[in-house]
Amino acid sequence: RRSSLSLGVLGITAGLWAFGDLLDLSAHAPQQIVIARSLRYVGACFIGPCWLWVSLQAARPRWWVRRPWLIALAFVPSAFFYSCVFWDDQGWFVDWATHDRGPIFIVHTAWSWGLIAIGFAAFVQALHRSGKSIPSRMVALAVGTLAPLTGNAIYIIHGLSHDPSPLLLGLGALLIRHSVVKSGITFYLPLGRSDVVEQLEAGVIVADPENV
Repeated sequence: RRSSLSLGVLGITAGLWAFGDLLDLSAHAPQQIVIARSLRYVGACFIGPCWLWVSLQAARPRWWVRRPWLIALAFVPSAFFYSCVFWDDQGWFVDWATHDRGPIFIVHTAWSWGLIAIGFAAFVQALHRSGKSIPSRMVALAVGTLAPLTGNAIYIIHGLSHDPSPLLLGLGALLIRHSVVKSGITFYLPLGRSDVVEQLEAGVIVADPENV
């Protein structure tokens, strides 16, 4: 079930972002605010590389087949951005008192948006390669990707009091499930078909183009 790990981590990351936002709304004591924002920024900082991880597993470019561990490099900058939550007291990332965003936060935002754009392109490539790029799936993939991204951009640029991104992530997840998981382009057999395989009396051998 290792092939499902990336999808599970992506779901956990999105859930922590949403859960941290909910805690932040009801937090009053300083310690509560620290805990809420620590959870919130786990999702905000790591959802980009997690999304890229899932998309590359679907697209399976040649370098990915040979060296899938290289995806870990995408998590290194995100880990640095997240570390700012604990040591930055100058407002370079976020000023907790005024909610102003510093230069490191701007770099973090550009990094995350860039990873999401690359992941979107990888999913499009996978759909085209599989011959399943019908209009409804392409629209669902585009809206599912762009809805949280647009909500986050509006929140950052216009300074909304609350970030709509976690709510839009739920909508995006449903649309992406339709366009990606249900289309069969991903290798998440345990999520959708293990119950069928377990009922078969004959042996089943599954191999991808690389005979893995």
